[in-house]
Amino acid sequence: MTRSPTFAARMFYRFRGETPGVTIFSYHGVAPEPLPVDYPSFMPLTVFRRQVERIGRRYDVLPLEEALERLWRGRLRFPAAVLTFDDGYRNNHEIAFPLLRRLGLPAALFVCTAPVAARRTFWFARLHRALCLTARREVDWQGARHDLSSRTSRATASSRWRAALKQLPPVEIDAACDALCGLLEVPEGGPADPVFGVMDEAALRELDAGGLVVLGGHTRHHWILSRLQMAEQAAEIAGCADDLERWTGRRPRCFAYPNGKAEDFPADCGAILGALGFKAALTTIHGDCVREHPWWCLPRIGMDAKHGERRIR
Repeated sequence: MTRSPTFAARMFYRFRGETPGVTIFSYHGVAPEPLPVDYPSFMPLTVFRRQVERIGRRYDVLPLEEALERLWRGRLRFPAAVLTFDDGYRNNHEIAFPLLRRLGLPAALFVCTAPVAARRTFWFARLHRALCLTARREVDWQGARHDLSSRTSRATASSRWRAALKQLPPVEIDAACDALCGLLEVPEGGPADPVFGVMDEAALRELDAGGLVVLGGHTRHHWILSRLQMAEQAAEIAGCADDLERWTGRRPRCFAYPNGKAEDFPADCGAILGALGFKAALTTIHGDCVREHPWWCLPRIGMDAKHGERRIR
């Protein structure tokens, strides 16, 4: 079941004379409570509920493939929205999607499969978790002393350290992150961590069978594709699709680029994706989808706790 916008919202768009498009909203993690250190990719359940309820009032909320098909065929009568989630956090399965089911709002989940197979969450989530839990008030790293004495300073450290680690060769990032978490003296959380843990194969099969959530590819390791050779790009994308098909019996047709900015994927990714049977690929480039956008380079609206509500028209 999908949910349609209110009559007032429909009339608002009709009398403005706008050509309907598709707004694809991008989410990551939904935490049961506010985190002790702010993290743009995670938002409290109360904020998430308020946002998706408003989206449900103002848009035709559709499954991703249906929305894009209507867009490309010129069959949208009113602006449509799609809800998407990247990575594959356990909290999506346990917190976000039960709420969406109650509201009748479909979604797409783009999964990185290597963390699922390894039962180990993403390096950037491990790092932020350590900053939330560490008792250290400062730490020396890369020749500089970093202040960790306040919530704000820890949020700054999280942002700076993640940016620095992303500059490393992809195969070196995990080990460098583990060393940094060692300095913070926080043991690694397991897959059952209620905030930062990842889903397992059983949860993905349940979502795939339930009909509300459609699974898509997000590479195997969340490596930035533009930093890989073409053969490595193809292996990351194809391996992810193979994993999802093996776990669920269904091959994904949609894809989302890790990081997803214009500099994070080369133009020839479209050829790789097309050869593997993908029909749409999503970026994190800001904007609404219109018919003129290439299928392999579709924009989204990134949602966060502080500014996300302003991005719902």
